[in-house]
Amino acid sequence: MKCKGWQQLRANAKNGISMALVLCVSAFFIAFAAAILYTAGMLTAQSNQRLKEERCYQLAKSYSDVLKNELTKYDKKYTDDGSTVGDGTFYAFANKFLDDEKYLEYNSDYKDSTKYNFVEDGSNLSDISSSPLSDKGYGNISVTLKKEQNSDENVDKILSGGEITGSSGGDYSSAIKNIENTTVRQYIFTVEVTAYYEDAAYTYRTEYTRAEKYPVTFTHNGNTIVWIENAGGSGTWKVGNSSGAVYTIEDNTPIHYTYNRTVSTSCRFEENIYQDSQEGGDTSAAN
Repeated sequence: MKCKGWQQLRANAKNGISMALVLCVSAFFIAFAAAILYTAGMLTAQSNQRLKEERCYQLAKSYSDVLKNELTKYDKKYTDDGSTVGDGTFYAFANKFLDDEKYLEYNSDYKDSTKYNFVEDGSNLSDISSSPLSDKGYGNISVTLKKEQNSDENVDKILSGGEITGSSGGDYSSAIKNIENTTVRQYIFTVEVTAYYEDAAYTYRTEYTRAEKYPVTFTHNGNTIVWIENAGGSGTWKVGNSSGAVYTIEDNTPIHYTYNRTVSTSCRFEENIYQDSQEGGDTSAAN
């Protein structure tokens, strides 16, 4: 009887241990399955967020490329008859933005008041991610502009003019071409395009320098003179304009020249490309 009871106890103990093991293993698999479901949910959420961020990036870059194409398409502000080149385009507006004093130059101490934001008509300014396009699944776009003086260029010194030394019978064609081709880069123009889609946003930033050339006036002993180049490459000085009398320059006398800053003969926007920049020269930053 004692032996039989002992065997029964041992059997019961084994059954209890087996049941405990089964319960532990079951609990482990339940926890493991829950962890997998949680991880899958997290990965799905992260994937959806990354898709929205990628969508914002592509939208911001695409819009920035459109603005870049308009900005670099033209090389003059005005036609010969005085009308605005590219009237109604971003190029024309960018020139107005840089030339109009009501748009203040960027000041890091007053960032909010010296950066100018433009949004689509109908946008809700209190919730910029909500826009007329959001209902169609496109997201929203805002454009921020700022202008800064180019600290690498002494514009006043360049445009103050100078002088060349006159000589009787001299050829001035090469010297005059160099003077007329003087390029002034007064402003740095920054364009930031921000795309919003639901709770994601991305800002794509591009920096340009506006390069301009200006007409030149030459004077000698108080007389305004113009250089008329001949077909063979040499030329002749004349008084006032091409129909004026031939003008003779004495040896070693100065010919003064000044630039007319009120108009320009050439005006181009050139993208600034830096060695450490991304996306082919455009610097971009995520919001």
